[in-house]
Order: sequence, then C-alpha cells, then structure tokens
Amino acid sequence: MSWASRRSATRVEDRVYSPLGIFDINMPLLYGEGPKAFRRLQEEIIRTSNDPSIFAFGRDKLLSVEESMYERPQPVYPPKVIDTVLAESPDYFWQGGDVLMSKDLFDEPYSVTHMGLRLVARSYKALRPDWLEPSGMCFAILVANIHRPTSGGQPLGRLYLVVQQVRSGKEGHYVRVGVESCTMRPPSLNGLDWESEDSRFFYIKV
Repeated sequence: MSWASRRSATRVEDRVYSPLGIFDINMPLLYGEGPKAFRRLQEEIIRTSNDPSIFAFGRDKLLSVEESMYERPQPVYPPKVIDTVLAESPDYFWQGGDVLMSKDLFDEPYSVTHMGLRLVARSYKALRPDWLEPSGMCFAILVANIHRPTSGGQPLGRLYLVVQQVRSGKEGHYVRVGVESCTMRPPSLNGLDWESEDSRFFYIKV
C-alpha cells in the first residue's frame, strides 16, 4: 500500500486496481466509481486476510529516536482528521513501508458489517478522556508493529488505533480519532494515562 501511495495514474481507479496482484485480490474493475474503488479494495482485503495493519494509516510522525536516520518524504495526503476506519485514498499510506502486522491481536475474526467494523480486542482505556469534544470513553487498540532495516527483525515500536465512543447512547459504537506511534508501551496522548482492559467488542464507523 505504501507503493500504491506513490504511484500516479491518469484515472483515479487505476491507482486502486494496480496493486490487486500484490494483495492477491480479485474484484470487478468499475471505471467511473472514483474513490469508491479504494473502499471496495480495503473491504476485500479485510474479508480475505487477517492483517490489521490495514487500519494503521495516516501517521503524521515517526518514532523520534529514528527520525534523524531516515529522510521523511513530504506527506501527500490531505492534512485532516477522518473519522472512518477505512482510508479515503492510497495517499494515507505514504508512511506505511515500515509497518508489519502484529499477530494474534484480536480474540475473534474481525469483519465489516452493516453496523461498522466489528472487532473484539484487548485494549487500553484512557483514564482522562476529556481531551476530545464531545468527551467519551477513549481506547487504544494495537494494530501493527513498526520495523526498520536496522532493527534486526525486532519491532522498534507499535501502532495503536485510537477510537472514541459515540455520544449517542449506543454501547459499543466508536469512531476512529487517529493512529498513534509509540515505543513498546501504550500510547501517550496529551499526557493521558492508560490502563489495560480485558477483551471488549467494538463497532467502528466505516
């Protein structure tokens, strides 16, 4: 996906269809659907694989200890926050070349349903969730490891999908609020403290 983020094409759909062979995906080629093609690709990847790093897009920073060792390309995705768990275009994966899946993260298979992405996972709960408005319970879910060629195969850090509960009384309904890169400890967001949670189910907006 990192490769696809740097590829240019005359048609929007061709940027999506070009990596189908890399992912071993077969799906109809529907020219004219525009950005919807990328959503279909992500849903097909989720359906046929167990790699949660598909959710680890949109990082705006690397691990600080490594930043001086690697030239950072200029971001090409729009500098805005999106609240869906699926990316809007391949551009959001421009910094994904060092991301690898973390195995055995979720207690049950995850899937896209009519209620959103359903997953059951162990997570970390923010103890002071009033950093966002409107405030609600906030959780960090481990989705991937960060690797570098010099790390000898050992992860240098982790990526957490950060979600916040929807303030509508719907238990289990969440929206994505970002991805945090950190060392092997839980993420630190605006000085928040985190506590480990047992398995919890999430429905995250797609």
